[in-house]
Amino acid sequence: MGEELTIVAFEGVEGEVLKHLVTCLREAFSMPVRVVSARGDSLRDCMNVSRGQLRAACVLKLVAGLRDVTAGGIALGVVPHDAYVEGLNFVLGLASQYQAAAVIFLERLKDRYGLPRGAGGYVSTEVYLSRVLKEALHELGHVYGLEHCPNPRCVMRFSNSVADTDFKECRYCQSCAARLRAAGVKLSEKYVMGGEA
Repeated sequence: MGEELTIVAFEGVEGEVLKHLVTCLREAFSMPVRVVSARGDSLRDCMNVSRGQLRAACVLKLVAGLRDVTAGGIALGVVPHDAYVEGLNFVLGLASQYQAAAVIFLERLKDRYGLPRGAGGYVSTEVYLSRVLKEALHELGHVYGLEHCPNPRCVMRFSNSVADTDFKECRYCQSCAARLRAAGVKLSEKYVMGGEA
């Protein structure tokens, strides 16, 4: 895969989120990271109006298409909405190794537990940014070929809820890190459990 990560930021994503992702992902993967903007109305065809959610696979396809236009590499879509795939009520993200693309959905990452989605009970900025980074690291791990990890603290563990995301670390376990490095990823020790802080 290419040596550059393009963050495709859809309209409504906070600047603080983008700054945090650029800084951390550049550090984690030792690669250039750039941001391109995407219009919010480009998501219109992906919306399931009856559910009030985006079809995640449709958004992923859109992001992969934008990756092709922006000179290859890997694309990470960042979307300030909620999404689902068939068989699941919601997803926090989706990825495709074949398309070299991933997408994360931010709406649920802001919410506190136990309150209805969007009820206004939001977490601190620090917790929100941590959740966003974890989801980005998780989905990019899939782009690089990683599967879900049985280690409950590893960032590659599947999240059934935002509480699961909070329990994970912003780091890959030793086993997942070794697989990434075997795939040619220049992963910083800071993003490996038991590595240097």
